Amino acid sequence: MKKNYVFTLLTCLITLFAFGTCPTPTGLSVTGVTSNSAQIGWIGNIQTEWEVYITPVGTPAPTVNTTGTIVTYNPYIATNLISCTSYNVYVRSVCSPTEFSNWSAAITFNTKLGLNSDIPAIEVCDSNNDGITSFDLTSNNYAILYGLNPNEYTVSFHETPEGAYNNTEPITTPTSYLNINPYTMTIYVRVANLTSGCFGVVTFNIIVHSSPSIHLPYNSYICYDNTTSTATPYIINTYLSPNQYTFEWYKDSVIIAGATGSSFTTTTAGVYSVVVHNIITGCTINATTAITYSNAPTASADIDNQTVTITTTGPGNFKYLIDNEPAQLSNIFENVALGTHTIQVIPTNSSCPPFYLTITVTTPSSPLGQTTQTFTQGQTLANLVITGQNIQWYATPGTAGLTSTTETPLPMSTVLAHNTTYYASQTINGIESPDRLAVTAMMVLNNDDFTFKKLVYYPNPISNNLTISNQEAISAITISNLLGQTVVDKKINSNQYDVDFSGLSKGIYLVKVTANNQSKTFKVIKE
Repeated sequence: MKKNYVFTLLTCLITLFAFGTCPTPTGLSVTGVTSNSAQIGWIGNIQTEWEVYITPVGTPAPTVNTTGTIVTYNPYIATNLISCTSYNVYVRSVCSPTEFSNWSAAITFNTKLGLNSDIPAIEVCDSNNDGITSFDLTSNNYAILYGLNPNEYTVSFHETPEGAYNNTEPITTPTSYLNINPYTMTIYVRVANLTSGCFGVVTFNIIVHSSPSIHLPYNSYICYDNTTSTATPYIINTYLSPNQYTFEWYKDSVIIAGATGSSFTTTTAGVYSVVVHNIITGCTINATTAITYSNAPTASADIDNQTVTITTTGPGNFKYLIDNEPAQLSNIFENVALGTHTIQVIPTNSSCPPFYLTITVTTPSSPLGQTTQTFTQGQTLANLVITGQNIQWYATPGTAGLTSTTETPLPMSTVLAHNTTYYASQTINGIESPDRLAVTAMMVLNNDDFTFKKLVYYPNPISNNLTISNQEAISAITISNLLGQTVVDKKINSNQYDVDFSGLSKGIYLVKVTANNQSKTFKVIKE
């Protein structure tokens, strides 16, 4: 018995020496404050039990005999608080059922404003389907202030949570706000009491729905045969799914009974419109087309070497198709292969059937290239740059329309003569072009060697920029493709210049540099 007393006394002395009396908690903090709760934490040394006392600011501080809430965990979450209220919180240690520390110094916190969190999204239909449209954010004010007197609170809308909590950068035009994020965006709402300044933050979404996408031609045509007095039905088609949309059709502003499909077929002229409603989003759009009668179109073809141009008579728009190639909007076909071809002229806003043409391309066109090219002494016809097949050179232009000739071609080893014009043909599928490309060869003069002695250009091949430098100042740079088309023409006065090739297509280009009234041409490759 004596031993136990001595041990207990020793333990008390050690505790008293190490910790003194029951230690008071320090370092109080309050986090996670809501409208009715807060998380309270502290430094509690070795204790496992504490007493927490929370009281509104302005009420007396706790005394030795004040009773708080006994807790066994740190931090502690206080609940059932009143919104928009300032509180003081105190904590003391419980060292034994009869021994307590002093109450800690008070720490003050304010609860938030309690707000309705169930605020509906504002959903708007977008007429141009870019995901950006106008919203009236104030249309949600009733839901935001649900249960609060609107005369006692201010409401501001923000694009970020930081703006809402710090009361910065409010949206200045809430009744006609254009969303900055396409289609879906979160709006942060700050609600503050006009008297106390107590505030709360809630959110809701604004959603942009795309309107139905429908394209009807401005004018459409019913194909009418005067001979038989019959009309070919015209189908007005929205190309939309009836599983997702509903349709109402009108003729001359009068609803057509029973017309509720995604398309409507008619043989009667008039102004037709359709109202399309998206079942899921509720978005609606309408479209109109004016339908008149027309005769079937006719067409003819003009063949110039390997270029075929189609001329169509008749109203409406057309697509053009040659053989089994994809249809195109252009009525011109270029580089058509020699032989017989079938061309379809397809009405795109008419009930008339396609019109068919059979054409025959019998002769190829002349090859392509620059009509003036430079050379150095001793170079031959093989050094001229021409695009085509089975190129042959002649001393004369030939006779237009003549598909065969007894004229002897010039050898490719023919040495070029200064200021002399040579004529090139090409042969495709055994047929030589009757037209020849005229190319005038100009020899680079001797003083060109001095002018461009230190001409440097790099890189070659090119990806983006071609750098050209020369000892003599460069006055002009002209760049052409192998079709003879000028793609760059710069007047400069510099010893160095960077030419931007990034916008040019891949291929071979001829670069002509002018300095001291002399010119030099070289080839580069764009990758």
